[in-house]
Amino acid sequence: MNTLARNKTFDIVRALCMLWIVGFWHLGDYIHFPKNPFGIGLYITNTVLACFCFISGYFIGKKNTSPKVFYIARLKRFYLLFFISCLTLFFLGWFDNVKHFFFSITGLSCFFLPQPRTIWFFCMMIIFYLITPFLIQKESSYKNGFIYIRIILSLTVFLVINYFHHIDLRVPMYFIFYSLGLLFPFSVMENLLKKSTTYRPYCLLLYAFLFFIRQFLIIQIIAMFVGILLIIFISNALNNLQSNNIKKTFSYLSYSSMCAYLFHRQIYTSLQYCFNENYSFVIALISLCLVLIIGGRLQKVYDYFTKK
Repeated sequence: MNTLARNKTFDIVRALCMLWIVGFWHLGDYIHFPKNPFGIGLYITNTVLACFCFISGYFIGKKNTSPKVFYIARLKRFYLLFFISCLTLFFLGWFDNVKHFFFSITGLSCFFLPQPRTIWFFCMMIIFYLITPFLIQKESSYKNGFIYIRIILSLTVFLVINYFHHIDLRVPMYFIFYSLGLLFPFSVMENLLKKSTTYRPYCLLLYAFLFFIRQFLIIQIIAMFVGILLIIFISNALNNLQSNNIKKTFSYLSYSSMCAYLFHRQIYTSLQYCFNENYSFVIALISLCLVLIIGGRLQKVYDYFTKK
């Protein structure tokens, strides 16, 4: 399987994950349908967010760049859009006060309450990106084992901070999957994709079974990893379809996913004001289409100015 095909598979992964969060989980806040029957919605949502962390770490871990180049790339690719999103949310009253806004744009909201809805995930990613060069540096005097030691130390720090601040375990939990992505071998992923048709039904059955015994944290972590593989295998199957229209659609959705995620709350909230909070399924569908269209356009404009 060539690199281009693999990239398209992960385009579909990003698109599917974005559609779940933006088009189902968050849109459900506005049309008030039962999005979490028996805890199934949250079970899948946790897996989807873990998948975002995993694929982000996976691609970053395959690059060999200096810390300076890495930070500049993250600043252009991620942080400027994140800051603009936070600024627009601030004027929409999303944050309690200026302090809350400051903690959000610096990523500190991971460790201090109240945590902002939606934006908290990107606050967490800021922290992950800040420590990434420390995690994956490969100096001649270091052996590969030092990478594992640094990751374990970082995870320990997150757990200690979580213990003293009594905030939920999402940061250390998602850090596990981000680190796993950083370390996941390219050759292993290639072999998994080649055999995805065989593995896919077993992953589906195991993922469904683990849902019923998810009371323990370790079971939840295992379930998330199985779910990540399932999402990747489904995406690979979609990528193997012969329809160019499907591939173009997912390519566009992947391209617009960053802006769609960062600005969907602004669009949903604005339309909610326009319709006096009377969201119907038709309005919800229109809202989602607007998010996807505007997200793609915003990304294109942003790329135009940042690449000049």
